Amino acid sequence: MKQNRTISSRDIIYLSFTITLLGLILLVYATNTFTPEITQIKYIDESFQGKYVFICGTVKNIKTIGQNTIITLESENVQINSIFFDTKQNIKLNNNICIKGRLEIYKNTIEILGDKITE
Repeated sequence: MKQNRTISSRDIIYLSFTITLLGLILLVYATNTFTPEITQIKYIDESFQGKYVFICGTVKNIKTIGQNTIITLESENVQINSIFFDTKQNIKLNNNICIKGRLEIYKNTIEILGDKITE
């Protein structure tokens, strides 16, 4: 004769916790590996505000103010600034790099709040 087994509230709590933990791990992994497609600098405008972009170009200027670094990228004679809230030591003028970050408008100027640099 088969015996009916019921799920206790303790089992439900463990199952819920495990599923939540796995979901969070997957979310962190997806966030760190997500790279938007490359957007050419010349096509960036105010409509990109708040969106993540991935841009590539040549470093034309580097300015460090305290712990913040402002990198000016140029591609096809169009420039855009990217701000990093930590000091970037290994970036050199005229290097070709790509930057991933969120586009924002600050004092009527389009800029990227940078998350990651790839060379």
